[in-house]
Amino acid sequence: MINRLFNFLSSTKFAAILLFAFAFAIGYATFIENDFGTRAAKALIFNAWWLEAILILLCLSLMLNVIKNNMFCWSKITILVYHLAFIIILIGAGTTRYFGTEGMMHIREGRMENKFVSDNLYLQIKVDDKEFQYEYDKRLFLSPISNNNFSIPINFLENDISIKYADFIPNVKDSLIDDAGGGKAIIHLVVPGNNGMQSVFLLDGEQKIIDNNTFTLNNPQEKAINLFYNDSLMLVANFDIESMSMLDRSTATLPKNQRNTLTKKKLYSAENLQFVIKEIHAKAQIISASKSLKMENGAEDALIVNVNCNGESKQIELIGGSGFVSPKNKFSLGKLNFT
Repeated sequence: MINRLFNFLSSTKFAAILLFAFAFAIGYATFIENDFGTRAAKALIFNAWWLEAILILLCLSLMLNVIKNNMFCWSKITILVYHLAFIIILIGAGTTRYFGTEGMMHIREGRMENKFVSDNLYLQIKVDDKEFQYEYDKRLFLSPISNNNFSIPINFLENDISIKYADFIPNVKDSLIDDAGGGKAIIHLVVPGNNGMQSVFLLDGEQKIIDNNTFTLNNPQEKAINLFYNDSLMLVANFDIESMSMLDRSTATLPKNQRNTLTKKKLYSAENLQFVIKEIHAKAQIISASKSLKMENGAEDALIVNVNCNGESKQIELIGGSGFVSPKNKFSLGKLNFT
C-alpha cells in the first residue's frame, strides 16, 4: 500500500495533472483579475486552500520523483537542476505566503517612516461595558463574486452577542435622496476627522458615538447629546455648549439640560467637541450603491453586518478598503459600547 502511494505521488502523470490544474487556476484568475480586480482574484483563487494543496502536492511529487529516479549523479544533472529549480521556486513561494507581509508605506518627502498599512483586510471588533473590554480581529477575503458569509459569536462576560455578514458593496458611493418614499429625518453633521473635516449622517432614532461623544436623534439617552427634530432642530445636553456664527462671529451659550435651537452656519463646541449642522433633511434616505464591480486599491468598499446584543439588533455599514486605515464606527447596543 505504501509503495503504491509512493509510486503514485512520484509519478510523472500525477505531477502533470497538478501542473495542468495549477495552470488552469492561474489562467482563470487572470480573467477574474481583469474583470473584478486583484483583490477579487486573491479572494477566489490565490488565497484558496485548494491552490495551496496543489502547490504542496506538486512540490512533494517533485521531491519524491528526484528520490525515486536517483537523480543525484552527474549523468542526470540536467533533469536534477530542472526539478530543483521548481522545488526552490515552490518553497520560496510558500515562505513568502506564510511568513511574508504585503502592505503599503506612505513616505512624505524629507520624512522618515517606521510603519506601513497591511494589504490584508481585517474586521476589528471592540466591545466594552466601561469596566471590561473584549477585542477580536477577523481576517476577511471579500469580493463581489465570492461567498463572503461569516458569523462571529462574541464571548464577552454573560452577554449574548453575535455579528453576522449581511452584504458587501465594492467601490461604494452613498447617494442621499430627499423626499424619498419611506424616508426619515437625517441630520448632516460636519466634525473634525483625521484628514480634516468629515461628514457624519445621524438618522432618525439613531444613537451614534462621534469623536467620543454619543449623539442621538429623537431617541434620547442619559449623558448624551440628544437632538430632537420635528419642525425645527433642538438640542439637550448635560453640559453647556458654545456657539459661534460663521457670518458675523457672534457667540452664545446653549445652557445645559435645556432645549436649545440649532441652526446651520454655526460652529458648536465644548471642551473636546466641535460640530456644524450642514443640512437638515426632513424626509430622506441614504442608499449605498456600487460604482463598479472591479475592486481597486485605494477605493472604498462597504461591508454591512448585523450586530445582535442582548435581544437588540442593529445593522452597521463599515467603510474600508485595501491600503488605508478605515474610520472607526462607534455605537451603543444592549447596554454595551461597540467599536
